[in-house]
Amino acid sequence: RISSSFTSISSRAMLSTEISSNAPEYVYPSSNGSIRFYYDGIVKVTYNLMGKGSSFNENFNVGEKITAITPVFKGYIFDKWYEDKDLTILWDFNDILTRDITLYAKWNPISYEIKFDGNGHTEGKMNHIDAYYDISLLLPSNSFEKTGYNFAGWTLDKNSEVKYVNLSTVINLTTENNDEIILYAKWSPIQYTVEFNKTSGTGAMSSINMTYDRAVNLPKNSFENPGYNFMGWSDKNGGEVKYSDQQSVKNLTETDSQTLTLYAVWSVGKYTLSFNTDGGTSISPIIKEYGENLWILALFG
Repeated sequence: RISSSFTSISSRAMLSTEISSNAPEYVYPSSNGSIRFYYDGIVKVTYNLMGKGSSFNENFNVGEKITAITPVFKGYIFDKWYEDKDLTILWDFNDILTRDITLYAKWNPISYEIKFDGNGHTEGKMNHIDAYYDISLLLPSNSFEKTGYNFAGWTLDKNSEVKYVNLSTVINLTTENNDEIILYAKWSPIQYTVEFNKTSGTGAMSSINMTYDRAVNLPKNSFENPGYNFMGWSDKNGGEVKYSDQQSVKNLTETDSQTLTLYAVWSVGKYTLSFNTDGGTSISPIIKEYGENLWILALFG
């Protein structure tokens, strides 16, 4: 049933051929004044979530307005509803419904920040980077350094195992918008070998393997050098004693896989020659170094 004041109708209005006498009254704005008419019917609104969940429908009476719905999807922020799949025509929620329509959701991926923590590094720095959900990102090459350690990779907390190696590609490190993700450097101590040189002595000693920042007692010297006393170890051939026998040592080098040599330091032995004069004139003891010539004058009566 159309009121007597009706003269024209918008092209958007689609009227049923049979309209109930109980149909509600609607006023359609016009440049020539308002258009008053009565109509009834059901229209379907389909919400297309554009792959971010399942589409769903709602029914409305012809002439009603859509109440805005804000869907939620992990890693994304809902933006607006559009009339077209290319997301170029924005739906106006002040429009009244006259036909079945499909609305298309526009989404924006969340953004977050990735920061890098040297986790005890001794030098170097790294800038943070911006990331977006569902967009893969190549982590920058590590530029931190730590004395006596090799970079093993990145962890999600200071004490966990490596999650990402250097130059890894990462994606979706969080689902929270504007979140801050911290990647911590994981360090592996260098390994090195210590060998032992007998210098002028004899015998053999096995080398030992050491790890940076872990103290180890040097093995007991097993070299021999008749007439000489073992004084300790030097890090240079012919150098001064730097480490005593069985001393606890660590961090002898900062270079991975290096082989170090410790050299035995010897001091010449000394001995004392005493004389028994059997009641005769006493003779003072003589102290001599090993290998030194000793002349003794024998007196016969």
